[in-house]
Amino acid sequence: MQHKKSHLKTLKNVLLILVFTVIGCKSERKLDGNYCTCHNGLYAELYIENDSMQSATSLGWISNWREFEIKNDTIYHLYFGEGSKKAKAKIGFKERGGFELYYPMDGVTHSYNKLNLIIENDITSEQFWNEFNQRKIEFDCFTVSERYLELERYFGKENIRIDYSGETHNEVKITHIPSGIVEIETEQKTQVENAIIAMKRIKLEIEKSK
Repeated sequence: MQHKKSHLKTLKNVLLILVFTVIGCKSERKLDGNYCTCHNGLYAELYIENDSMQSATSLGWISNWREFEIKNDTIYHLYFGEGSKKAKAKIGFKERGGFELYYPMDGVTHSYNKLNLIIENDITSEQFWNEFNQRKIEFDCFTVSERYLELERYFGKENIRIDYSGETHNEVKITHIPSGIVEIETEQKTQVENAIIAMKRIKLEIEKSK
């Protein structure tokens, strides 16, 4: 009986060691690397080295390096603007090296994906932004208006006729004049969203027929 109790005590101690080891590993997880995120069409990248990070956005703006600190499940850092206001966010790790930051003050969650790239220190500003904008395109991060204008440029404004109907005029009928293809969309709440969906379908039909 004594031997059985001793065995159970040893097993309990082993389990406790495993639990603390796992918790310890999670708390020491490193964030070093480059990440990207998209929020309401705004593309941003976050560069992390040791205990500092820097941010660049599709507004053509790049921040200074900011120090940060992680305590338990919360990250503390200065805002990336010109002021020195402090911010804090709950951090949650995702698969493949990504993570999420939830800012309680704003009620906003930013989801970051790991970028497998190295940004060279000796590249020019023009090279940096050209490569940055290419990554934004590859990540497909655009505002609704950007998506509409891109499709309009693809077809040519003179080649598209748009008719609106419905009580709130959100129902859209798109006619591609050269091919005669017509698409109607009514599911979305706004005209521009319905127009985007209809034009995407027309674009797909045209590309299939080539």
